[in-house]
Amino acid sequence: MKDGEGLAILKYEEQKADTGFSPDGLKVPIDRRVDETLSLYTEYGLRDRLTLQTKVALTRGPRQFHRL
Repeated sequence: MKDGEGLAILKYEEQKADTGFSPDGLKVPIDRRVDETLSLYTEYGLRDRLTLQTKVALTRGPRQFHRL
């Protein structure tokens, strides 16, 4: 990134699932889950050969994992 130039990318992702895998590798129904993520990625050129990069993300969704 050139000196004084910047870039920002804002991204929203949604993941849904109602099928999982058993320890044997077979598809099995699971409780429906939805995960959402909002992230911001930035770059800013501090000097011609030095770029500052950052990424921050917020995630919302269930955090429980169940044994089959």
